[in-house]
Amino acid sequence: MRCKMEKYRFEDHFTINKNSPVPAYQQVTEAVLEAIKTEMLSVDDKLPSINMLSKLNHVSRATVEKSYADLCELGILGAHHGKGFFINSMIPAPEIRVLLLFNQLNSYNRLIYDSLINHLGTHVVIDFDIYHNSAAHLGHILKKRSANYAFYLIIPNFQDDADHGYRLINRLPKSKLILLDKNIRDISGDFGIVYENFAGDIYKALVQLFQQLRKYHTVCLIYEESGYFPEDIVQGFVRFCKSYNVSYRVRYDLTAGNVREGEAYIVVSDDRMMALLKEIHERELVIGKEVGIISYNDNGAKKVMQNGLTTISTDFFKMGKLAAEMIRSGSMTKIENTFNIHLRSSV
Repeated sequence: MRCKMEKYRFEDHFTINKNSPVPAYQQVTEAVLEAIKTEMLSVDDKLPSINMLSKLNHVSRATVEKSYADLCELGILGAHHGKGFFINSMIPAPEIRVLLLFNQLNSYNRLIYDSLINHLGTHVVIDFDIYHNSAAHLGHILKKRSANYAFYLIIPNFQDDADHGYRLINRLPKSKLILLDKNIRDISGDFGIVYENFAGDIYKALVQLFQQLRKYHTVCLIYEESGYFPEDIVQGFVRFCKSYNVSYRVRYDLTAGNVREGEAYIVVSDDRMMALLKEIHERELVIGKEVGIISYNDNGAKKVMQNGLTTISTDFFKMGKLAAEMIRSGSMTKIENTFNIHLRSSV
């Protein structure tokens, strides 16, 4: 234990390591907790101001603010108006354990995961698993992970036995359940959900893209019946085409010779997108002039592919943020997630 006559100055013993993979705000938090653990800091000891710590370490105020906010949430710090931040307790608040279950791992789900990590406090522990679109595998995971979780976050999608998967989810306590991305009608009760409005999103997106689509004589939806995307997309697409008197086709496959000059293609899966681009390349058609392309779900590659692919995309990062806010507040609500149109040269 340090001598009480000594004045321990946290700022004199802490430096942010810019080369560390650990985020800067987390380094601050962990350093304060370590100083408390080793009794270098005690109750009522004062921490440096946000301005001072940010200047000394050449980081933004937001970095230090996030760390101090997390420590306040843990009950470690107390803020006294006009005086600063003081050690409030030597014992952190209890951990909140969350079980996060993804149907698969891809760049879009990774955005959700990164957002959850970014917006949840340090007292939240996430156990993560992938059930590979299998209800049987989901059942195995839920049986194996018998811990008493505060929340269950699940992206629901099954390719083997969807009814069984929904029954498994329905057995979970609804006050602890948060679904992500898909609103499943067979899952009942008062649970939390951040979902895509698949039918409404494509309808509203195509209304906004109507002027770009008018230069094509037909709009073709290339839909993957066995994939993740629900039939709602087809319903929203057909409703738009009929409302705006647009000639349209819906295709459930993509074979050689199906690409036609003067058509715009909306492609829901990335695998079908690559097949479409290959066919367009072989026919030497000009994207954005002779054929149009709209892809589902934006990522870094689509920003530069073929000089930029136009995308219709839900905001996956915001989806994670909204789920994190439910966990932090404990309030289970149903939220329709934001969707975005990224207009690029492909139409």
